[in-house]
Amino acid sequence: MIRLKQYIGFGLYLTLNMFFILFFLIVQSDFIISGLFLVWANMTVYAVRDLKSKGMLFAFCVAFFSFLMGRHLLSYYFNYEVEVFSEEINTHAELCMLLSLLTVFFSYIFFYVRNRRKNKQSHAEYVLPDRYIKIIRKYSLRIFWVAFVFSVIYAIFIVVLVHTIGYLASYTVEGKEMMRGNYLLLTLNRIEQALPVAFCCYLATFPERKSCNKICMFYFLYLALTLLGGQRGPFILGTLFLMIYYFYRNKREGEIWIKKSWIRMGLIAFPFLLAGLGIFSKIRTGDKIEFSNVGDSIVDFVYNNGVSVNVIKRSYELDSRLRSDRFYSLHFLHDGVFGLVFGSDGAGNNADKATEGYHLAHALPYLMFRDKYLEGAGTGTSYIAELYHDFGYIGIVLGNVIYGFLLASLAKFDKNKPFNTSVKLLIITRLLWAPRGGFTEFITILSLPATIFIYVAVFWGAFLVFNIPRRRYTKLGVG
Repeated sequence: MIRLKQYIGFGLYLTLNMFFILFFLIVQSDFIISGLFLVWANMTVYAVRDLKSKGMLFAFCVAFFSFLMGRHLLSYYFNYEVEVFSEEINTHAELCMLLSLLTVFFSYIFFYVRNRRKNKQSHAEYVLPDRYIKIIRKYSLRIFWVAFVFSVIYAIFIVVLVHTIGYLASYTVEGKEMMRGNYLLLTLNRIEQALPVAFCCYLATFPERKSCNKICMFYFLYLALTLLGGQRGPFILGTLFLMIYYFYRNKREGEIWIKKSWIRMGLIAFPFLLAGLGIFSKIRTGDKIEFSNVGDSIVDFVYNNGVSVNVIKRSYELDSRLRSDRFYSLHFLHDGVFGLVFGSDGAGNNADKATEGYHLAHALPYLMFRDKYLEGAGTGTSYIAELYHDFGYIGIVLGNVIYGFLLASLAKFDKNKPFNTSVKLLIITRLLWAPRGGFTEFITILSLPATIFIYVAVFWGAFLVFNIPRRRYTKLGVG
């Protein structure tokens, strides 16, 4: 039966590839862009066949298509209106994306197979006492509820702020100073940063389904509230995060976490969700809303959301004007606790941060449209653009080998290593955001003072309460 499934799977792979190759030959598609889509399609199918272990890889494929590939493919195959770039720049962007996907795909397979072999060969590891895990769960849950209440209050304030001064204005220096000058709001912001950390610590203890469903429901409500404040990113990434976790827990201990009815409802709701997000992006920036049908709204969402491919193009076009003494891919050195040592870039959109700072997300839009940038507009960044600026094509390859390793390590979570598991869970959203975010944002989130404080409070506090001997504590790997 297993061998039959393998033959069927291979047949589907072959049929799918033959279909796309025939399509590319008929439309006389460019070799690089054809290869880009083929690699992405094979990578996605490879992940879908085992979502329980490869849900993270599937989510990365979704993010990569949404944030980078989609817009470019619309312009190439359907002549969708986009900015005009030279053939050299378009080829560069296509080559960067192809190199990234190829490297991630093959390095993921290598590390995934290697990790599975190591897990099979490894002997039974030390099993944490159930009481110790329950203490971690209790502490993280208490912090979660406290952080949840204050995070909701802060999210409501952001909703009011955005609807009062406008979405773009909230990113200006004045908008940021409005919050920085208010110690109450600054405190609420720091507490909000602690919410996902406490949430991941709780999930790392593998709670029972009923309890987990309740906590995840409240967390999803918080994500929906951030959406009203103009933040699509946290909502999309948070939803993908919950999907990855539930796919991993599904049927792993003989218990069904994802019902078939949920999958059906999700498939039905998915197009309408994309259409809604597409309309929402126009509402937050004050653009005119034109709705004809769900299909057009989905296309608009892909088009608007895939704007990060332009970061790769513009950074290549303006590379000579970007500072060569700045390593934008290492921006984590100027964030979190590292910023206290190496210097922080500060908050808000301002000229000093754009010209003297270490974030491509500020340097690039300042070169492109100076006045609009100072008014709050931006381009975002992309880990691919940062790697190319800093180290060229070889940097893209090496950087994506690291990503392949990280994605493969997220194929397995261990209940008996709650600290390691919570760290893995915490960096998931940062890795998914990488096509539209910085290369080392997964390090930045771990270096935030709020993150460090929560880890100390939960794991060191649990250790003290459990009162286990020093030698045994070392075995647990929580120090």
